[in-house]
Amino acid sequence: MQRVPQVVGLFLCVFTLLGACAGADDGAPEAESGGAAGVAGAAGAAGEPGASGGEGGAWPDSGWATGGAAGEPADDAGTEPDAEPEVADAAVDAPAEADSGPEPPPDPCASKADGAYCGTALGVAASSLVTCAAGETASKKTCANGCLATSIGSDACKSACCLAKPPGSFVRGFNACSAYSGGNEHYGIDYSSPLGTKIPAGMDGTVVKVVTGYGNCWGSGSGSIACSSTCMSHYNLIRIKSACGDPDNPKKDSYIEYAHVQKLATGIKVGSVVKKGQTIAYVGKSGCASGPHIHFETMSVAKGATPTVHTCASVNPTTRYCP
Repeated sequence: MQRVPQVVGLFLCVFTLLGACAGADDGAPEAESGGAAGVAGAAGAAGEPGASGGEGGAWPDSGWATGGAAGEPADDAGTEPDAEPEVADAAVDAPAEADSGPEPPPDPCASKADGAYCGTALGVAASSLVTCAAGETASKKTCANGCLATSIGSDACKSACCLAKPPGSFVRGFNACSAYSGGNEHYGIDYSSPLGTKIPAGMDGTVVKVVTGYGNCWGSGSGSIACSSTCMSHYNLIRIKSACGDPDNPKKDSYIEYAHVQKLATGIKVGSVVKKGQTIAYVGKSGCASGPHIHFETMSVAKGATPTVHTCASVNPTTRYCP
């Protein structure tokens, strides 16, 4: 057989990338690219099957593709194309809920009836006054002098720590202890007003004493004494403890008493918390009084001490009056 040298020569030409091969059989057609002489496999004889071990010459099976007929592309080296890499299905997470942060605190008015409340009743700043409506905060303000807890739903900002004088006209002044000059000792100031005139609280505070039920006993005495000792010690009154202490000495407690009143205002009793200017009683002439008026007395005592009227603990009310 004369084909072997020619086939070997053809293979060497292709392998060395020299292009067309010289010296091949003139009668053999030139192999097309990828045909009898494929780069990836040994080609068979031109125009003859090139199956491995066939008549065209046996080549060791080394993974080279077997050439087909001349002019046909050679098969790949007996292997299937690489499969596309498997892509693991990515877990599709459900969209995360937007982080809105911590929930806002509940409205302090949520469980309160309509009205005004000091901050201490709502768990907010003690100096705040919060107005509640329909279970929500309607308004809020800061009290310059602090907040006064009165009764449910009617708290208020404290007034300035000073004493408002009662209504009426001045008829008799303070004259006691160091001011006493003999004969006319008086531990308060008297103001004449028409019977039934409203008496407003002179300061924010708490009612600590009330006396009612007495009428007028003027003229019960004998001789030059207008009233008996019993008459002079029995009269209607209301006493308030100041919420801010003594305006002239905050380290002391201050008490204000209104004597000879006719009656108390509706709802006023011991323990009532009152606001400056709130009506607490009405002008009267109970006890030893020649006519309707208010005996207005103020006492300044050590913190926690029990006040007593008509003593040197009484102070001139005018020294505590508001400007």
